[in-house]
Amino acid sequence: MTTDTIFSVDLADPAIHANPYPTYARMRREAPVMEVKGRGYMGRAWLVTRYNDVLAVLKDPRFVN
Repeated sequence: MTTDTIFSVDLADPAIHANPYPTYARMRREAPVMEVKGRGYMGRAWLVTRYNDVLAVLKDPRFVN
């Protein structure tokens, strides 16, 4: 997993809601693991977009709360 690429996307953008798949493909290609800045009560979070990376996170005991 890598976080080398700087990638910014507003997932609330209506244009993305109309056709999200090109954005999803770009996220998987350019930023498969990215930090998400939370709003309100939500603090730091990570968005993991590739299947094998998600499996790795779910199996890693460091991510258990």
